[in-house]
Amino acid sequence: MNEEYQLFIDKYVPQSFDMVMFNHECAKKLVACSKAIDIPHMIIKGCVGTGRKTFATLYLKEKYHLNNIPTHNQRVEIKVTSKKISLLLLYSDYHYIIDPSVHGVYDRLIIQGFLKDILQTKPISIVPYHTIIIMNADKLTIEAQQSLRRTLEKNVGSCRFIFIIEQEKTLIEPLISRCIQMRLSSPTTSQITDVLKNMCVHEKISYNIEQIQHIAHYSDRNVTKAMNTLQYISSINPSMLISPRPIDFSQININDQYLEELYQHLINAKQPTDILDLRQNIYLLLVQCVEPVDIMKKLYLHMVQHIKENKKPNCMVFRLTNMLSKYENTLKQGSKPIYHIEGFVVSIAERLANTFP
Repeated sequence: MNEEYQLFIDKYVPQSFDMVMFNHECAKKLVACSKAIDIPHMIIKGCVGTGRKTFATLYLKEKYHLNNIPTHNQRVEIKVTSKKISLLLLYSDYHYIIDPSVHGVYDRLIIQGFLKDILQTKPISIVPYHTIIIMNADKLTIEAQQSLRRTLEKNVGSCRFIFIIEQEKTLIEPLISRCIQMRLSSPTTSQITDVLKNMCVHEKISYNIEQIQHIAHYSDRNVTKAMNTLQYISSINPSMLISPRPIDFSQININDQYLEELYQHLINAKQPTDILDLRQNIYLLLVQCVEPVDIMKKLYLHMVQHIKENKKPNCMVFRLTNMLSKYENTLKQGSKPIYHIEGFVVSIAERLANTFP
């Protein structure tokens, strides 16, 4: 691809552990693991934007002594009961990457069908087993995780799994106990600022350091979000990066606008029919692929700010936090995000109507 049209997150992805700018301790551990052939399965955990998939790829490069691992996309038809499901597969001569969680309750059957085909072949590399990376493993159903537990035991000689997760609370204990864990911490705002400054220098982008720091703060310690935001602003209006006025991110990110509308409808909700407007705002965010838990957390922050600005009792923040904890937990256990987000929103509306008694 022409570098002029390449995304920054692809153009500036580290090509080796020496180029990594944070999580150096985890990088050292992965380098040490890459030198051993007989290692257990692995869990790489961290928040979105910490480089979990990048670290997994760099680990494979170290293990197979490669400068580059070309990957290919393929749609695999897997027969599940009476219908076929199309599974997106990323693969190379050295590994496979799948995300069965996007198929909901069919994830267990997809994993079984996929592994059945893979384990019938032998790896062509120097390492005597297949490496399978499962994205969002913490979003798999309990049935799929139970199935993987048996797979880890039976096929330890022919495959190794790398589970990419955000949190381990939803993973079953037998699965965790069979893996070594690597934790990636979110980069600090100053580290993200350094990354953005280096990108501006390489791309010859004029910038004001305060605006770069503003972007780093807005990214909420997500380096991927920060890089995408910088590229977007530099593409549509580079003058914003040198302007003395703070960047209005609500005019850049449509999701922030939808969230603001949801918040405004919530604090102004008076009638049961207002719930329909709230539901419409929630759907707008979900179709934009915003993570359900992020919707609730950002709405929570808006409400906390509302409580402080209106000098309402601090006990309201406690009750609001309790509601967030409750619905975040039910969201993890359920399969329909709209139910849990709407329950959270309706609970807040009810409390607002009663002034949080």
